[in-house]
Amino acid sequence: MRDFFESCGYLLEVLDDACYTVSKISRIDALIPRPEQSSQCTKLIMTYHPHNLVARKIVLNNLSILQADPDAREVFDEPPLVVYRRAKNIRDILVRSRISASHDSRTRPCRRPRCKTCTYVSQSSEINTPRGVFTIADSFTCTSRNLIYAIVCKRCDMVYIGETGRNLATRFSDNLRDKPVSLYFCSSGHQGCTDMEVLVVVVVVVVLVVVVLAVVVVVYILLVVVIVVVVVMVQVAAAGGVALVVTATAFTKHTLSKLFLF
Repeated sequence: MRDFFESCGYLLEVLDDACYTVSKISRIDALIPRPEQSSQCTKLIMTYHPHNLVARKIVLNNLSILQADPDAREVFDEPPLVVYRRAKNIRDILVRSRISASHDSRTRPCRRPRCKTCTYVSQSSEINTPRGVFTIADSFTCTSRNLIYAIVCKRCDMVYIGETGRNLATRFSDNLRDKPVSLYFCSSGHQGCTDMEVLVVVVVVVVLVVVVLAVVVVVYILLVVVIVVVVVMVQVAAAGGVALVVTATAFTKHTLSKLFLF
């Protein structure tokens, strides 16, 4: 092993000191597991960047100001432990350019340790609806969001269709407590949650587009209203007449009625 570190370019003095230190430790002592030392001090977590090194100096140099306050002294009774996390690199930002040869179009369990929805996920690629058989055209998991999902009864083939902007696992947990769904699966001839199967039908993208358009329209209307009110106030201030105030008020109401289609 010493020859390996010498070939890597380590100094001989460093290797001699390390070998001397290790020689004083017996094999039995080296194999004894040491308990982890957990620090109870406050941790200051920052993304590593050369400019963030200055923030660490600022915090440590002004620690006396925090400890002078009675409330802050309970949190910063000792210097905080500055911890750096890795910033996103190109590998984290880019996506894979390779497409899987076999497109698995179905809902798969997410395999998270605490996910309670994976047990009920149906991995079928088709769903029987009152209007015929619907084929799932994409791959989903319990963490998929903005989707239309289906809860299928394995006994009578009844289907409950729902829509949510949250992930499937969170919405399905709510369905287990909802009265329409829970009462049906607890009725006669059913065995509760054991008869349930859940799967994603399709992802809803139109909902997000409609919300964005609605926000843009509302902002546009508010801007027009503000401009009209400002113009009217300027005209009233310039004229200073009561008759003009009445005319400006009528003009404002007429404009607002056209905008809001009253």
